[in-house]
Amino acid sequence: DLKINWDSSAAEIVNKIRAFSSRPGAYYLWKGLRIKILKASVPGGTVSNAYLDKLKFDENEKNGLVVEADKKTGILIKCNKNEMVKIEKLQPQGRKVISSADFINGYRLEAGENFE
Repeated sequence: DLKINWDSSAAEIVNKIRAFSSRPGAYYLWKGLRIKILKASVPGGTVSNAYLDKLKFDENEKNGLVVEADKKTGILIKCNKNEMVKIEKLQPQGRKVISSADFINGYRLEAGENFE
């Protein structure tokens, strides 16, 4: 299945994205929209309790949580064991490939939302 399982480790998710980046593309759902991820990385470390406190989220928050959606730092998604995946390039269904900053601007993504 090409749908991203946010309960996987960050490395497994990034490897899946890399393996299927050209075709057919690993994807997730957000507000009913299918979005392919074409480039992602593991920024290192886990989502610390202090960082989650700053963002007002609990460490037991559901995987797939948008931990950060910032034009400079990008999109950080919580996955298994509080690890993070940084999304760098994506493609909304029926649209061209865009950067995470363009996605944040165009689709008004905010921290606290969840990816399915």
